[in-house]
Amino acid sequence: MNTTSLVDLIAEETGQTKAETEATVNAALRIIRGSVASGEAVRLPDFGTFEARHVSDRDQRNPQAGDPINDVKVVKFSPAEVFRKEINRRL
Repeated sequence: MNTTSLVDLIAEETGQTKAETEATVNAALRIIRGSVASGEAVRLPDFGTFEARHVSDRDQRNPQAGDPINDVKVVKFSPAEVFRKEINRRL
């Protein structure tokens, strides 16, 4: 699924126009990105948690540039228990 199909499904379910739905989806994603980038965890009940985690130096190099990999932050998503159970039920 991509953003366009998500917007289409939400618009159909809520009765909003696609333009309104797209603006809402984009705003929600922008707020989530901004919150996680500033170090705040974003917890969505029955869905999961997005948070930035620190990854320390590793004795590795970027294969394209050859530069060493330094301390970085990565985004981690942890699904909520309800979400995890739903996925496993459908397998």
